[in-house]
Amino acid sequence: VHHPHVESICAVVIALNTAFAIYTTNYEINNIGEAPNNFMVAVEFGLVGFYCIELGFKLVAHGRWFFVNKDMWWNIIDLFLVVQ
Repeated sequence: VHHPHVESICAVVIALNTAFAIYTTNYEINNIGEAPNNFMVAVEFGLVGFYCIELGFKLVAHGRWFFVNKDMWWNIIDLFLVVQ
């Protein structure tokens, strides 16, 4: 999981997620009371799917050491964000 390509991909997805959050916030302000459009729903499912897969890879890679390594606080934050 600690590979430069994997970390780069995760950083790009986080940046895209930030841009998407700005887009959805703007959409919701301009369309109060309307349901999200299909694009927004699809992107949201894609992002959640990516984060679930990333978390699964981390759990497999670290095993029982997921909660007791140098990145344990980041792992706990990731787990909390994905589960909520």
